[in-house]
Amino acid sequence: MSRDRISGATTKMIGRLLPLRRFLRERRGTAMIEFAFVAPVLFVLTIGTIDVGRLVWSVSMLHHMAREATRYASVHSSAANNPASTSDLQTYVDNRLIGIPASDVAVTSNCVDPNTNALSALPCAAGYTVQVQLDYTYTFLLGSMIGLNPMAVQGDSSMVVL
Repeated sequence: MSRDRISGATTKMIGRLLPLRRFLRERRGTAMIEFAFVAPVLFVLTIGTIDVGRLVWSVSMLHHMAREATRYASVHSSAANNPASTSDLQTYVDNRLIGIPASDVAVTSNCVDPNTNALSALPCAAGYTVQVQLDYTYTFLLGSMIGLNPMAVQGDSSMVVL
């Protein structure tokens, strides 16, 4: 092989690599490529943070409404002029829930006899303990996309009827 042939092949190869070198040195568009890699991660983190906040808020609201419903049932005991029934308690909770669909919240209430621990329906007599439990199924915003199942959350409270 002659020296001219080698230098000709080398020159031809270098000629083909020059556009590649220019392309590799080019910096325009790199921010867009980097953003394309980072944006989905930031999006999922942002929605996840919002979702956790919504979950904490829903649990807090359920506990607050359980306390309020327990107080309502305690004040409207069997000795009151207008004793509360289970349906009254459901209506009370439905009218005061904020941010949670009232139709998705199940209200369970019982009266507990202090002597026998037997359960009975509302209204409660004096000395009995009113127990109220609110159940709700929380659905995550991105749950179906990242494999999170809906979560059952509840708020409960109990209070002695005076």
